[in-house]
Amino acid sequence: MFAELITNLSTASCAIPNAHIGSLVANVAAHNAQTVDDELRTELDSHGNMVVLGGNAFIFESTGRTCNVKPFDSNLGTSHDIPIVDGALAYECPYTAGTYILIVRNALYIKHLRNNLIPPFILREGGVVVNDIPKIHV
Repeated sequence: MFAELITNLSTASCAIPNAHIGSLVANVAAHNAQTVDDELRTELDSHGNMVVLGGNAFIFESTGRTCNVKPFDSNLGTSHDIPIVDGALAYECPYTAGTYILIVRNALYIKHLRNNLIPPFILREGGVVVNDIPKIHV
């Protein structure tokens, strides 16, 4: 699984996780394959400036840092002490049938979120080709 593609989103270089992280992610991926929930997904967030990982992401390290997050509407208030973590997401490509592991560094972690949010510009900075044109406009 890891031989196909490991993308480090914090830099433009590729990085292969060590054996311990690899085995942990593989175990989580195997568990998630048995408990598939169609409502869990990773979405592009073109208005965001940081990756946000939800409860279905595999968190392999906490940076020990937190931050306060303000949403697009000031009436919604501020979320305080949001953890900043390093995590991994598995992507199964429907065209190649390959599984890709995205390694995400310095992401916000909001455990109760069902979806992960990734700004397209961060994927592009990591060397991933992103087609963010809505299907209706293709």
